[in-house]
Amino acid sequence: MIAYLFPGQGAQYGGMGKELYDSSLHARQIFERADVLLGWPLSNLMFDGSDEDLSETCITQLSVFVHCIASMEADVNRMQPGIVAGHSLGEYSALVAAKVMTFEDALALVNARGKCMTMIDGAMAAVIGLPSSETERICNRFENVYIANYNCLEQTIISGSRDILPAVCHAAQEAGARHAFLLDVSIPSHCPLMQPAQAQFAPYVNKTIFHNPVCPICQNVDGVLHTDCNNIKQNLLAQLVSPVRWRESVLNMMNAGATDFVEYGPGDTLMELTRKIKKGI
Repeated sequence: MIAYLFPGQGAQYGGMGKELYDSSLHARQIFERADVLLGWPLSNLMFDGSDEDLSETCITQLSVFVHCIASMEADVNRMQPGIVAGHSLGEYSALVAAKVMTFEDALALVNARGKCMTMIDGAMAAVIGLPSSETERICNRFENVYIANYNCLEQTIISGSRDILPAVCHAAQEAGARHAFLLDVSIPSHCPLMQPAQAQFAPYVNKTIFHNPVCPICQNVDGVLHTDCNNIKQNLLAQLVSPVRWRESVLNMMNAGATDFVEYGPGDTLMELTRKIKKGI
């Protein structure tokens, strides 16, 4: 069984999508539709912008989402997936792939999501080479610091207050982490600090039409495969304030029969994580 994977924020880079646009009519149509729907040329910024130009949360999320769908559409020989999953923002691409919502509706949600998230100031950091259970214990020693992503056994992302995270990184290094460093983001994703953004985003999600998926979607909040559109909608909203359980997601997809994984979107971050979760896949 094939599983489709879609990356999230952090996969962007200057010039992303230009090769797809030039080589695939199907991809070109996605970029052009996005520009029309947004009312401004996102594709120009993607193709000609620098890494810094794409670093703003709203631009980043739109760019990665559109690239994911364009790269999937460019693969005209793709096989029907048995499962889909996306990491954080990537879940919106997965919803389009599973026909839970249209590209147009997903683009509107991604646009609103980015704007709501930028309301919250904070930071994120990566802790590498330390078991997630130990990272949890360290976070519990500080206020307003939370696990944001359980990526694999020894790679954890944390979110929290900007003035506190450097001390958390120092504590993680003292505990034996190979690396602990701040990420180039200005928001504390996937933690309770995002509750005001969640409240602002909820009306956009609630007014969007969700359909039951054509194949199960493995969602971030619990790493479980879902097929009911009402559950999917509630999980998507809960995602803003809950950690991404990527390791559980990969293992549960494999337990459900996934044997081959295809990543659509910029880079191969999820492929690398998947190989760390299950060697030899």
